[in-house]
Amino acid sequence: MPSTEEREAQPVMEEPCPRCGSPVVLRCWKGRFHTKCQNAGCSFGYDTDDRGNPASRCALCGTGRMRSSELGRVCADCGAAEAPRGAPARPEAAPAGSAGPGLCPKCGKGQLAVRSGAYGTFVSCSERCGMTYSSDAQGVPEGGLCKACRGPVRKTQNGSRVCAVCGVWQDEKKPAAPVPDARPAKPKAAHCPRCARPLKEVFTRRQKWAYRCESCKAWYDA
Repeated sequence: MPSTEEREAQPVMEEPCPRCGSPVVLRCWKGRFHTKCQNAGCSFGYDTDDRGNPASRCALCGTGRMRSSELGRVCADCGAAEAPRGAPARPEAAPAGSAGPGLCPKCGKGQLAVRSGAYGTFVSCSERCGMTYSSDAQGVPEGGLCKACRGPVRKTQNGSRVCAVCGVWQDEKKPAAPVPDARPAKPKAAHCPRCARPLKEVFTRRQKWAYRCESCKAWYDA
């Protein structure tokens, strides 16, 4: 159960969550400050000082904010894990859009490389972690750079753009165009030739209008 200290120190940060857009609050737990997304289904958060400033930056992507976890410290923006103490130094992550060898900013293990496929050149990770995006021969992302973490952006089949690192969608959702009504115009009022009562206009499953007499239970073409 959260302590009194954690419940009281929850001011809302100015910057919304880069993943889901929900408010981000500043919390204090056992004397340490950290941010947390108010969306229960989002795990975004990072270590801060008492004013909400990031406690440390990611050494791989250079701009990411680090958060403490059970497995060590992880970048809240690019997802790369910090190398444990005493481990050999890892190669630096490839700058966004570069084609040279570099550490994958998503898994922190594989190497990025420009490859050729049936639909042109693309960049992918040697560990097959899902980091892949279309690029030119020099490795520049076709979708540009992410507005949140400056990572490479890939295009989807429907033309939208999403960051290959943090998963933030780059394009605002546009309202769908109104679907034109394909139904033909309603026929004029008519009367039953048997009982002379008004007929009811009915749009049938055959996608056309018909008349129905409620008294005679008879159908007529419109």
